[in-house]
Amino acid sequence: MNALVEIDFKNPVPVNLDDHVSLLPIFNTLKEKGAVGASTFYSTWASRKLAQYTENKDYLTANKIVSRKNSRGATHVTEHTTSIQYAMEIIVDGHGSEGFKMRRFLTECLRMSMQKPKKVLDQFDVTELLSMATAEIEKERGLKEQAIRDRGKIGDSKVATAMAKASAMSRKLKAKEKEIEDLKVAVGESTEWKTVIGWKKCVPVFVAFALSDSALGRMLSAKAKTLGYKVKKIDDPRWGKVNAYHRYVVRELLADSGIDFDEVSIEN
Repeated sequence: MNALVEIDFKNPVPVNLDDHVSLLPIFNTLKEKGAVGASTFYSTWASRKLAQYTENKDYLTANKIVSRKNSRGATHVTEHTTSIQYAMEIIVDGHGSEGFKMRRFLTECLRMSMQKPKKVLDQFDVTELLSMATAEIEKERGLKEQAIRDRGKIGDSKVATAMAKASAMSRKLKAKEKEIEDLKVAVGESTEWKTVIGWKKCVPVFVAFALSDSALGRMLSAKAKTLGYKVKKIDDPRWGKVNAYHRYVVRELLADSGIDFDEVSIEN
């Protein structure tokens, strides 16, 4: 079972998208902030908000015994728990600006727990792949510089050969640099270009939109076309040819919804 975390919406704590939270405290906080009507009962609110989700899959239901205020005895309260991911969706569903503030708070909690895990692609350690590619670039750069130096030491009859060698090394170097840049994009190490999956990890608010990868990709492609930005095609070791989108395209897509990229992104 996923971890059950308590969030008071005052002091951020590290959370993950799959961590679970109780919806009752969230309801109470929304009510305190005026985002839910004062006469609204939790059971009514929960039934309405969870109608689009599947019980025992997207959320869990349990009966909890609580003490009654100013009276003897206890009473049973139905309680629901769901993942941080679904909680973020519920929080912004019809709760106005206060809902968006609470979702932003959870985004900060996600930021706190976000670490760059070791990524493995097709049995190769990515760190090793990047190290090998970098070493190869340095080797090619050294060969190119040597070819240029040699050109000054030889006679005119060999100048053309030296120039051709230097040119070949230059092309090989550029190809190797593109290879390492594409690899960084594929594994989410590039700050300017990322795939849909990379941007979802960098901007958790996309998860709250409940968009599939393909749907988000279509939106980014359309925005890139509008802005006149190219969509980069890269070789991903996992999926083959995939699209990568520039940071500016993501920023402008979020701006269309009134969201500041710098406030919701994990990598500013």
